[in-house]
Amino acid sequence: AERLLARWLDVVEDDARVARSDYVDALLDFAHHLLLRGETGRAVRILEDLEGEAHARPRRQMLLTVARQEAGDVLAALETALAAQAASRGTVLPRVQEALLQELFLDAPEEADARWAEIAAATRDARGISELIQGVRARVRLERRSLK
Repeated sequence: AERLLARWLDVVEDDARVARSDYVDALLDFAHHLLLRGETGRAVRILEDLEGEAHARPRRQMLLTVARQEAGDVLAALETALAAQAASRGTVLPRVQEALLQELFLDAPEEADARWAEIAAATRDARGISELIQGVRARVRLERRSLK
């Protein structure tokens, strides 16, 4: 599948019959696949080349957050997570990324707890399964920290 997607991306890059948004979505899928395979460098290059692209900006930034963290640049990952939050007001995943970076990589448990509390509050009346799961995750994290 990877070879076919890479080939399709090469063939349609300048094809006027393919919507730019479809092309960008496919590039993001490809970068996501590369991250899952551990090819962080290639994924970062693709994601950084899309800088300034308006379509799917929050998704690109969330993938770039993961890529930068995987590459060991935690501060750049945090900066990107904050940019993703600004670009996607109302969604919780960028805040989850920030909380995880604060907690696991930056040794900032108080800041992480503040983010988890925000996530728990923001998802209290959530209707989507993803937000419900992240809300439960936040409440479990906060409960575990309070027991320590």
